[in-house]
Amino acid sequence: MPVIVSVNVGRLSPLKVGGRTIRTGIAKAPVEGPVEVRVDGVAGDEIGNATHHGGPDQAVYLYSAEDLARYGYPTLRQGKWGDRQLISREWMALAETPGTVNQDYGFMNFFLNTSGSIPGAPTTAYTHRGAGNNIIYVDRETDLVLVMRWVQGGAVNPFITAVLESMER
Repeated sequence: MPVIVSVNVGRLSPLKVGGRTIRTGIAKAPVEGPVEVRVDGVAGDEIGNATHHGGPDQAVYLYSAEDLARYGYPTLRQGKWGDRQLISREWMALAETPGTVNQDYGFMNFFLNTSGSIPGAPTTAYTHRGAGNNIIYVDRETDLVLVMRWVQGGAVNPFITAVLESMER
């Protein structure tokens, strides 16, 4: 049975992007107690760019752990879902190429393990990370997609390490 773990809202705050500062509500945090959901969004949640976010068609997003695993699975399979190539191999290669400024940052939301920042994990593993420490760990060497939700920052690596140690290789 689905369970709502948290409802998150964010106030507009400045964020430096390149050489400019924008106002965004991306820094969301859980709220306590009942929350009013209106046709244009959740009470207390501010939208910085209403052209592409919020409104009656995008008022609330729900992602289950299963949804997040479905996001990670094609990246585990080099962009394929079954026999269909959903993400081009070229895009996947770009996504898994270490950045010039930070070797652990790939393309888009690919956080690479190039420097071994996840102890016990292969350097070819990577994570997709979203707000609230929603993390999808992808590891081709163990054929694993692991979804973690709302894990405290210091517990992420020990959890991944414990899972990997529990697997027969």
